[in-house]
Order: sequence, then structure tokens, then C-alpha cells
Amino acid sequence: MHNTTHINIPTMKSKARPRKNLIDQVFSHENRGIFLILILLIVVVCVEVIIVDRAMVNFVSTNIVHSGSSSSSVTTIRKNGMRILNNINDKSMTEADNENNEVRSSMSMKSIKEILQESGISITKEEEILIPSIKDIEELYGSGPKIIGLETCKTFRESVPRSETLIGPAGLFNTGTNLIDLSLENNCYIPERMKKYGKMSLGMRKNVPWGKHNPVGFRGKHTAEQAGQANPNHLLPIVAIKDPYTWMASMCRHKYACKWNNSGKHCPGLVPMTPYEKGFHPGANSLPVRLRYISTNTTYYDSLVHLWNSWYTDWLQIKDFPKLIIRYEDLLFNLESVITTVCTCAGGKMRETFKTEDGSAKNMPGMAMHSGSSGLKDALLRYSNDTIRKHGYWKEDIDFAKLHLDETLMNTFGYHHL
Repeated sequence: MHNTTHINIPTMKSKARPRKNLIDQVFSHENRGIFLILILLIVVVCVEVIIVDRAMVNFVSTNIVHSGSSSSSVTTIRKNGMRILNNINDKSMTEADNENNEVRSSMSMKSIKEILQESGISITKEEEILIPSIKDIEELYGSGPKIIGLETCKTFRESVPRSETLIGPAGLFNTGTNLIDLSLENNCYIPERMKKYGKMSLGMRKNVPWGKHNPVGFRGKHTAEQAGQANPNHLLPIVAIKDPYTWMASMCRHKYACKWNNSGKHCPGLVPMTPYEKGFHPGANSLPVRLRYISTNTTYYDSLVHLWNSWYTDWLQIKDFPKLIIRYEDLLFNLESVITTVCTCAGGKMRETFKTEDGSAKNMPGMAMHSGSSGLKDALLRYSNDTIRKHGYWKEDIDFAKLHLDETLMNTFGYHHL
């Protein structure tokens, strides 16, 4: 038999521990690490918000789209497809109108490589080597768009009923009028006009009523068949101008209704140099140009230089009605910025995402509208290269151009001589 000894061990009653409340649980030792990680994440998010906010403030100063009635309007800040809407008054719009002509609503100039990539156009390594830098382009045309006539925007918006507002391109041949037309049609619209006349009536015209290639003196005196019926006083003309040296070279490739007796190997040809040219114009100091604007009007100019001078001096001197004059080069290198400014000026609205035609060279707006016209890649490379800019000019032609090109026009639009 085993003896069993029973030992009585006294027991102690322990008090029940009180349950921790929520705060105690959060700050408990086992949760402290998680809590510190959450604080760190919050700090990081706050810093990023501050950085984005400051960047957006800087961006807003150069990317503003106005729309709405004359009493109140809406500012659309556009960045990477994002829109932020804020109500502003006419004072803000007036201040924007009074800004100088250098980059009123400009974004930083994109490189040619960026423009081509965004358009879905591939480039070879050989072509990439030939691409000029942004600095090279700025040396040719400046650091941002030059737009003449911004001070007339407010007058246009206040004098033309928004439901009747129209925008249309004008310019000499080979200056980008088709590019203006299609870019506006793709991206700008007048809501009040669409409400009155239907969704297809955006307010964007392919032509000014008097004919986009005709001089401004035709305004109110002639109606172009392809322009349709429109009140000239309700239309904001967007006039395209091009570097005279590259424009004259373009006229060699596409003369349209402009004629002059130069020999094929001498183009653009400003001064009679070959036997062929001297035979047509013995003793002449320049090769005269004739341009048949309409069936009843053929105008004669002393040279291509004089044609360019006359056509754009007339526009620059216009004070009787609002207009904008924009450079072809800015349409190439600052297209979205320029079209946004134009749309804003007339009181229109921009679509959510800026659109070009199809992203391919042959379908880019204004680049391949005519047989043999340059594609986007070719145009970007051609008009950014100072060496190509000089191609085809004889010394006598350069001397003539330097002497006769209007210096007011050259200085106003930031063009320089060869």
C-alpha cells in the first residue's frame, strides 16, 4: 500500500485585470511598431502633397484656359489630362489678356524626340543624331510662342454674342492654315453656339469669309465660295505667319497661285541671275511676282520678299477689329499651348485631352494635306535646322533679302536673317 499524503496549498484570490480601452490598445507595446509605421506613412504622404501642390501652382501660372460668359468664367487648369475648375472673374481674365506676347499660356518647349514619340512616330538612331536640341531651336525662334493681338481678346469676347462666335484661319500659302483649322476643330468648341445651332456647330471654320489666302483688304468686300456665309464681325481671324526665309523655300515646292519667272536651279530666286531670268527681266533688280487671288484680281509684287512684307504689314497695322497673329514655328514646337491660347481668346473651351489627327506622319494635321507636303518628322527636322534654312539661297538673294525684308516684321516675330 502506498501512503498518500495530502498537502493543502493555500490559494490566493487574484483581482481580475481591467480590460484595456481602445487608446490603451493602440499604444500598447505590441502595437507600437505598427503605430510608428502609420505615422511615417502619413508624413510621407503630406510631403508629397505639398510638393505636388507647389508644382501645380507653378504650372497654373502658365497653363490657364478661360471660358464662360463675360460676367463670370471658369478656369481650366490642364495637366496630363487632369482638369481643376475654379471660378474667376473678369479681372483675372483681363490680367491674363494684358500679359506680354511671350508665352502667355505656354508650357515648356518639348524636344523634337518627345513630340514624335507622343505622335506615335518612330525615329531611327541615325535620325536621332540629327535632331537639334531645344537650345538650338530656341536660338532660332526664342524660348516660347509669340502671339500678336492678345490685347484684343477681351474686346472680341465682349462684343460678339458667344452663341455667334466663330474662329477661322488666314495666312499666305504654306504657313500652316490647315494645321490651325484641324487643331481647333479637334480640340476647341463654343458651348453656347452648340446649344443654339446643334452639336456639330463647334464655331471652328476652315476659312475666313473673305478667303484665308486673300489679303486683309478683301474683308467685307469679298466672300469666298468655300468659306460659306458668315458675319466677318463675329469671327476671330487667326493669322499664320512663317519665317520669310523658310516660307520662300516652301513656295519653291508649292507655288499654288503665285508665279514668278525663276529658273529651276535658282529657287526661291529673288534677283535675276541666270540667262533665263535675265531674258525675261532685262535690267531688273528683282524677280517680280504675280499672285492671282481671285478671277478678277491679280496683284503684282516686286519679289517674294515684297509679297511677304505687304501681306503681313497690312495685318500688323489692323486696329479696327480683333485678330491674333501666330507663328508657324510655334505650331510645330508649341502646338497645344498656342491652340489653347487661341481657344481661350475667343471664349471657347478645350476638350479634356489634346488631340492631333492620328499620330502618324501622313495624317498629322496640316502636314500632309497636299501632295508632296512634308510629314511631321520632316517638318520638325527641316524647320529646326539652321543649315537647311539656308539651302537654295544664292549670295545675291541673301543680300537682297537682308536689304528689303521689313525689319519691323522681323523684330516683332523674332525672325533673323541668314
